[in-house]
Formats: sequence, C-alpha cells, structure tokens
Amino acid sequence: MDLRKVEEIVNDSKGGIIEKKDAILSTFSKPTSDTDSDDPTTLPVDSATALQLFLDHIPISSIPGIHNSPSTVLVVKTHTCMKDGIKMLYEKNVSGALIDDTSERDPTTSFTTSFSHPYIGFISFSNMVLWCLQISELAASFLWNPVFPVKPDQSLFHVLLLLSKHRLSVVPVTEHFSSKVVGYVTEHSVNHILLQSSGLEWFDSIADKPLSDFRFEQNDQIVSVYNDQSIAEAVHILWNNKVCAIAVVERQTQKLIGCVRVSDIHRLLDDDRIFTEREDTSVDRFIHKETEQTNHDVNHELGALISAGTLALHNKFEPRMNSPVTNTETDTLKQAMKNLAEKRSKFSFVVDECGRVKGMITLRDILMEYAPPCMDSRIDGGGFFDMALKESGCTIKDGTMVHHK
Repeated sequence: MDLRKVEEIVNDSKGGIIEKKDAILSTFSKPTSDTDSDDPTTLPVDSATALQLFLDHIPISSIPGIHNSPSTVLVVKTHTCMKDGIKMLYEKNVSGALIDDTSERDPTTSFTTSFSHPYIGFISFSNMVLWCLQISELAASFLWNPVFPVKPDQSLFHVLLLLSKHRLSVVPVTEHFSSKVVGYVTEHSVNHILLQSSGLEWFDSIADKPLSDFRFEQNDQIVSVYNDQSIAEAVHILWNNKVCAIAVVERQTQKLIGCVRVSDIHRLLDDDRIFTEREDTSVDRFIHKETEQTNHDVNHELGALISAGTLALHNKFEPRMNSPVTNTETDTLKQAMKNLAEKRSKFSFVVDECGRVKGMITLRDILMEYAPPCMDSRIDGGGFFDMALKESGCTIKDGTMVHHK
C-alpha cells in the first residue's frame, strides 16, 4: 500500500480513530496485487509520514468528553485582582481560567472569525497562588500560558503540533462560528486517543521502543526533596525549577516514597494549620495527610475523567501523593502511556530496580514523540500547516520553523 492509498482510506472512512484504524488494518490484511507493487508511481509508506497523515484526519470532535465541562470554562479579566481570581477558581473548584483582554460583558459573542478571539492566555490556580506575594494584578507582567483555540472540525494532529511547539496546559475548543469556548483538549485526552492507534505499525514503531531509547526533557534533571524537609522548602524548589512535580525521597534509603505536585498547591489553602509552628510541616506528613481517594475504573464516565476531571482543582482521579506513578527504563513508551492513562497522572518517575529515581517522563514528553520533528513533511494536510503556523505566529524559513515575537 502506498501513501496515496492510506490518504484515500482515511478520507473515505467515517467515524473516529478506531473506525479509521480498522479500515486501514482491514485493507492492509488484503494481498497486494502485482500491478500495485510494480507501479513506478507508487509512493512508499514512511511510518512517520503515514502516522502524521492518519492523525491529521482524526477530527477533534471525536475526542470524548470535550463538551462535558461547561462548568470548568471560566474567564477572568486582565484587571482582576489576584485574590479575586484565586477565590473564584477555588470556590468553583476549577484549576485554571482563560484570560480576557476585552471590555465586553460577554466577549465570546463578539468575535466570529476563524482566528479572532478575546483570550490572551490561560492562567492556572497554582501559578496564581505561587505568585500571589509578588504581584497584585493579572495584567502586571504575569507569566501565563499562551492560548490557541481550535475548532471541533480541526484535527488531532493540529492539537499535537500546538502542544509540541508551545508549553500549553490545555487547548480550548470553540464553537464553529464564534469564539465561545465549549470545552478543552487536555494532554490526558490526547494520550487516551493516541493509545487507540495501538496496532497500527506506524504508531507501534514509536510506541514499542523502550524508554531508554528516548531523550526526554527531564531525564538528566532529577528534582527531589527529602521526606524530612519542610513543605515550604518543597514548594520553593517546585517553583524555582518550573517543573510539574518533585520526587520525595527517603533520606536513609534514597528510595522514592512520594511526590509533591503543582496541582497539590490548593491543599496548602485547605488547612492553614500547616503554616503554624504547632503543626508538623514536614513533606512526609504533607503527603501522608491526603484523604483517601475513591478508585474509579478508567472506563467509567470517560468524558468526565478526561475533561472536567482533569480541570477540577480537587481532582479525585489523581494518584495519592504517597503513591507516585513509576516506570523503569526497560518499559516501552506504550507501557508508560497506558500507565499514565490508568493512573490519571501527568507524569511518571523512572526508577531503577532499587526504587531510586533516575528521571521523569511527562505527558508532554510523550506527545512530542508523535509530533513532527521538522516542518518539511510531505503531508499537505489540506492547508493544515498554513493554518496551524498562522495560529502559532510562525513561518517556515529554510526548513526551520521561525517564531515571530
């Protein structure tokens, strides 16, 4: 089968990623005719290119759960006071909000073109708390995350490109003919749907490699605290290193016994006794003080799990702090993806046979392995690259992506 045949199949098949994968596997299982194999115009199937083409034909609308979180779509104005922003998100139990820079009462009804929207960024509850002693208003040189809204008919590959080229925590999904945000595509949801590609040779050629074959961003930067250090020290280290989590290590054995995550910052506000001298403020006590969480089956209420669940401030789906997710270097990338999906975690610590931390792999690390490594791909994608690059403020020059600041 050549590349044109692959494109023909994914164009003609209906449904989401499962249906398109089954159509390809069904066609691949048929014997190839001598005529096809001798055709000099046949384009060989390059695994990376074929996978990109396949993902570029999976619409965002097929991702389960993106419309299930209207209560988590919150908007704050740039002039909002920090304490008001923290209070709103805390009371609404939402981990982040869009930042609006317009004076309109309802900005979502005023922008109707494909690329126009009133949002200048996305701000997380944890970042606001960690910065609250330094600045008083959101507009005061705050380092929020960029925001690139997408439409439901755009592709999964579009989202992968945005996530790989920008440090996005979420990708907002807007209505077809307005800028009203109806939900979010999260790293969790993309990981779930990528796993549905398992069985395709193009996907498995990447996913079945051991973790030791990859060079992840934080492989050589192990950030940790000892269990007898204070939680204040842990938070300071967490923020200074700009990581999503740090390992908690037992001082005597050097073994991993827990973690402190950025998403756990709200727990500092749940009980202010942690800041008093009468209270034990060690990291060890903090990670073991967490209340017992209900263990849900990963297939129950999948939409809520990967949309509202991942944007909830008090996220009952996350692993307990004293039970961090782990993998070994001999595990495959696919095993790590399944581990994170099943445990509802954004990261996994890579440990040795003695339980000592060797590195960390995040959902972002994983998703980047399925995004284009360069921009001279042979895929046209029906204007996909032009649209995504325009949205990202980038152009291609001499085969290299250039970002216009």
